[in-house]
Amino acid sequence: MPGRFLSIQSTIEGYVRTKTRLISFNDASNLGENAGIGPAGLGEEPGAFYFIPKLVELTGLNLETSVNLFYGGIVTFAFFAGVIGSWKYCCTSLGKWISVLAISFLCFVIAGISDIYVVMGASTVALVPWLLYVQKHSDFKGTLVVCIVGGFVIGFSHSVRNHGGTGVLILIIFSILLAKKYSLKNKSSLVLH
Repeated sequence: MPGRFLSIQSTIEGYVRTKTRLISFNDASNLGENAGIGPAGLGEEPGAFYFIPKLVELTGLNLETSVNLFYGGIVTFAFFAGVIGSWKYCCTSLGKWISVLAISFLCFVIAGISDIYVVMGASTVALVPWLLYVQKHSDFKGTLVVCIVGGFVIGFSHSVRNHGGTGVLILIIFSILLAKKYSLKNKSSLVLH
């Protein structure tokens, strides 16, 4: 998205001038021409406007490369997390290889979408295989670990794209609530914490 790219560029300029994160300078896309200093990504979620300029600062890469690295990194993380989770979940070699092919195809499609929209699919690809694995194999502690890690992944997704992890959050909640292997106390503990 050209407008978002220009807004991130204005955010980098705002940080250079003020040394304060999430401040933009002359953001023509959101604030108008020659607007001066204002909030970064007005009307958008702040995640990309925080993490991408930070990536530019840490790596010294140009903005376009950093944007591609950021969104590509999200898809790559989701791919590896999904493949490892599905590899552990599947019992047969054929099932393992089919799951790898399916996740590869999904990640290819998600990467083609690009921009902030990748987090919706990436959070699902990263978390669902692990959810299936702990529902099948694990005890309460394993499910708790997946829920905690899932909370961080969903929180990051929401910081980049509004409701970026809502679908997978609903799936996690209902799969726990409908599971017969947990007591009511464990279910409420998993869902409410």
